[in-house]
Formats: sequence, structure tokens, C-alpha cells
Amino acid sequence: MVKNLIIMFFFVIFAAIFWISWDCLAFKDDASVLPKDSFWFKIYSDVFVTSAKFDESSKAVNLAHLSQLAYVKNWFELSHGITDNFMLGATLPVGYVKKSLVEEDSFSDTFLENPWIIVKYQFWPGTLCLTSSLRIKIPITDVDPLEEHFNVEEKQVDIYPIFYIDWQMPIGTYIYSQMGYKYRMKSERIKPGDELRLLIETGYAIVPGIIRIFTYSDYVRFFGGKIKGEVDITSSGYLYTMAAGVRFFLNRNLRVEVLTNATPIGKNQLRGIGGSVGICYFAGK
Repeated sequence: MVKNLIIMFFFVIFAAIFWISWDCLAFKDDASVLPKDSFWFKIYSDVFVTSAKFDESSKAVNLAHLSQLAYVKNWFELSHGITDNFMLGATLPVGYVKKSLVEEDSFSDTFLENPWIIVKYQFWPGTLCLTSSLRIKIPITDVDPLEEHFNVEEKQVDIYPIFYIDWQMPIGTYIYSQMGYKYRMKSERIKPGDELRLLIETGYAIVPGIIRIFTYSDYVRFFGGKIKGEVDITSSGYLYTMAAGVRFFLNRNLRVEVLTNATPIGKNQLRGIGGSVGICYFAGK
């Protein structure tokens, strides 16, 4: 599996260098939008490893019957600029999970996850950039393996508006921030908890136009989950994630991002460590 990921990683780098012209500084999800009649294609591989969760008292406890859960989510995003400040896109996640059980044999599986439709509008471009987006998850597949430890049924529909504020400073420093609210639709029996998110990233261009180092803090609050009208404790609590990484702008064609993260604080949520490798390339004017 690791060998296949390495082969895919270098294939995309090769393709980006020789086939695509680059004119965009977007990372995984910031306030950037595409110019009119332009496209970008992003691939991100997120890795998450856990064997514990935070309980009701915010104490880390081992997962029952599970010695380790390793999860890889590969995101494939294609977006198109309708105007210079409005774009449409879609994201398709493909996941890989490996479970190591305490009293049974380990097993792994690769699966297709629910796609997201993305609408994004930038209403204040410039050094201080303001953008909003709306993401809708289309329910075509089964439950996400990371959500099997919580009460989420199949065919879950999520609606996720996000507001971005990005500030590029003249001294090479920048601040990215996003505030979002993921509303999780109610099924016949279960209402999964909604998610309120605040993410703030700061970074510095140590080699202007080529290398940026960055760190971010991501806070997510979970609330409102119910099962048959009763409060669901697994759909409550919070999770705090810290991350650090580096972005390389190798030429006008290619931008690569590598980061590592951890979840040191939480309540009623999974605790773990992870990382991400991402590539974004652009075609258009």
C-alpha cells in the first residue's frame, strides 16, 4: 500500500511539471478562487492513526477491542472558475482503513466515500481577502470508518458553509483563517452532532515565492446529537488539533505541501496523530 502511494505521488509531480501551467497559490482550503475559465486539480493524502479516544472527562482511554486504527483518506478535487470571483468544484474522497483488533485478526479495506459539491465566492479580493463557500455531501456510500465509533447512519447528508479571512502581509508573513458550521441532516432514527469549526494558520515565506513554513490550530465543537430524541454523548464534546508543515512552490506549475498533526486535547472524540501530503496544480490563464 505504501509503495503504491509513493508511485502515485511521484507520478502526479511528474505530470504537474510537464503538463500544467501554474498561476495559483491556493492550498488545501483557503480563500483562493480560480480565474474565469481556469481549472485546478488537487490531490491530498491524509493519514490518521489512533488507538484511543477522549472520554467524557477529557481523559484519554483505549478503544474497546481495538489496538490500533490506521486511516488514509485520499482527496481528489477538481474545480472550475465560472467568473473571476466565483467557482464550482467537486471533491471525491477515497479511503483506506486498517484495523488491528485485540482478540481477532487484523483486516484492511479500500473504499469510495461520499463526494462533496463545492460552491465558492470571493467578494473581497486583495491582500486582505474575504471568501465564502458552501459544501454539500452527496450520500452515495456507506458510513465513514472513522465514524463507526459514533452514531452515524448510512447515507448521511451534510451541509457545510465556510467563511474565510486571509491576510497576506508585505513582510512575508500571512494569516489564513476559516470559520465553518457543518449541519448534519437528521435521519429516521439519528441526528448526528453538528460541528462548529475555527481554524487559524500563520506562516512565513522563508524563500519568497518558493518555500513557506506554517503552523495552524484547528478547534471543532460537536453538539446537538440525538438518538430517538435522547441526547447522544458520542456526538458532543470538542477536539483541538495542532499542525506544522512546509509548502514548496517549485515553479509556475506545481505546489506541494507536507505537514504533521496531533490531537492533544479533546472530549468524546478520537485521539491520534497524523500527517498529510498534498499537490495542487492549475490550468488556465
